[in-house]
Amino acid sequence: MNTPKKGASTLPEICARYRCSRSFLYEEKDRGRLKISNAGRKALVFDEDEETWRELCRASELEPSRRPLEELAVAEDFSDVLDITRSFVKAIAGLPARKRERLVEQFNDLLTERGLSK
Repeated sequence: MNTPKKGASTLPEICARYRCSRSFLYEEKDRGRLKISNAGRKALVFDEDEETWRELCRASELEPSRRPLEELAVAEDFSDVLDITRSFVKAIAGLPARKRERLVEQFNDLLTERGLSK
């Protein structure tokens, strides 16, 4: 039986510590933000990798939040609209899959409600 080395945590421990799901941790891994190592059948996050991930999370929380729709309302020309739209799409791409899907559904509902859908 492989036991975790000192300086590593199992995924259930990480989930409990940060109140998140395993699937969220794997989404973070897929985004390249979190390194998950395997020891036999056990998935581990080494302390160094956890610290790096926490720093990335802190940095993304501290970035000034933009309000793309407000920026679109005051955009002067088409190039401003494209720049704002690109930043909005980039922000959506960084969301977990479930949140992203929910946001797209809400956006489509809004378009239908306003009569702007195809």
